[in-house]
Amino acid sequence: MAGYVGCQTVRPFAATDSGGKYDTYDQPEFLDNFVKACGAGPVAYDPKTSCCGGSVSVYSPDKTLHLIKKILQAAVDAGADVVATPCPPCQQNVEMYQDAINKKFGTNFDIPVVFYSQLMAVAFGMDAALDHNMI
Repeated sequence: MAGYVGCQTVRPFAATDSGGKYDTYDQPEFLDNFVKACGAGPVAYDPKTSCCGGSVSVYSPDKTLHLIKKILQAAVDAGADVVATPCPPCQQNVEMYQDAINKKFGTNFDIPVVFYSQLMAVAFGMDAALDHNMI
């Protein structure tokens, strides 16, 4: 499972006094630890703090598909079969635009992207937590 933190989850307060010196900007561990606590195996991959395009993807996806593709490709290359994120726009973008990315770049992404609370619900035996995902 690829823990995709996104670009805003640990910014601007990671490793600062006001942020309680919580985690780091470039290699945050909180989501990998959360994935482990839920019984999944996190994979290491570089763009886990990369930007997916955020709200720009909603009104101009052609400007952000390459960003999302980079995230998906790295997760798949690292061996992930699911992506988990704590960021709602990241969850939406990385899951929703896979078909558009496949058409534009000739890829064949079909990887589920879950919000971190869905991962926790599944860990507690609530498989229906995934019934409303696109993939």
